[in-house]
Amino acid sequence: MAPAPNVVVGSPYGDVFADSAPIADDVAVDLARLVPEIRALLPGTRDSAPDVWIQRELLLFVGWPVHESVGGFAVTRGTWLHWWTGDRIHVQETSPQRRRLFLAHELVHCVIDDTWHALPPAVEEGLCDEVAMRVEPEHGPHHRGVLMLAAGLATGHLPIAVEYRRSGHVTRRLALDPTPGVIDPAEALSAGYEAVKGTSGLDGMKRRGVGFVVVGRIVEAGGFAALRRLAEDSRARGERRIAASGLLDSARLFTENDWREAIDARVGPGELEAMAAEIGEEVGRRTAPMAAYDHRGWSAERFLAESDVMLVYGFGADAIEVPLGDVDEYRRGILEAWPGAENDI
Repeated sequence: MAPAPNVVVGSPYGDVFADSAPIADDVAVDLARLVPEIRALLPGTRDSAPDVWIQRELLLFVGWPVHESVGGFAVTRGTWLHWWTGDRIHVQETSPQRRRLFLAHELVHCVIDDTWHALPPAVEEGLCDEVAMRVEPEHGPHHRGVLMLAAGLATGHLPIAVEYRRSGHVTRRLALDPTPGVIDPAEALSAGYEAVKGTSGLDGMKRRGVGFVVVGRIVEAGGFAALRRLAEDSRARGERRIAASGLLDSARLFTENDWREAIDARVGPGELEAMAAEIGEEVGRRTAPMAAYDHRGWSAERFLAESDVMLVYGFGADAIEVPLGDVDEYRRGILEAWPGAENDI
């Protein structure tokens, strides 16, 4: 097992372990606020006072690193570690806002009762994300943007384009094609735990994005109680998990247009900024040769300083946009891939 951080602060809601007393104190305060708020939102919770470990590198077992995309995880009683008797949360040491969001997400795993585990893993993750963003709205747009990007990649609905402009006119528009990585929503909702989290990377995030959209639609129509009823009905029928077809019916996600409306409804300027940060470096690398050809004789630095490049989501009057020149990841991609970049940096 990985060693515990060396500072511990007790709390009625669980003991906090961290490498510094100020961080441990802050997280104990966060626990005291988050646990009652989460329980107030959700029907069917259980008493849980988890140990919370704040770690620079997320580890449960020495030599078993967690995938870099994971910001936290929970190990609860009755999980795959059959000998595990308590609840423990591991959260990455990061900014206070991100740390609270990760903590809130993992707390949901700890406080929901066994009936909730009738939700397939992608949907349970979606539930945790939905609740976390409600109790930690400050970081919500960024996290929601990442999940909507994943859902768009999963379903093939990602109306994103890069526009090059001059004097207010579009001189070139490059639409990004998400279709090569499409996943059947029913498959995403039927996938096991390891296909959703762990080392599953992008495909795992796509499945999690699908689950988040499903949860959002069901909760929007009937609250968390509606999702709870699906779990109760499934358990009453002796089922281990709710069938994907039942979840899609309850979420009213029957057609491609339904998915389009569900995803578009949750993407705003803050969410698009998160998408730009996620894909900006890759967009910069892929478009640098073309941009260099269109601006022959320019350095990458001049292109970034003088060009007007926008990431656009949607079409017409409803479109939203973000200036890519302000996105650090895009700038890094352009600088790395610009022809002759080694002479410009």
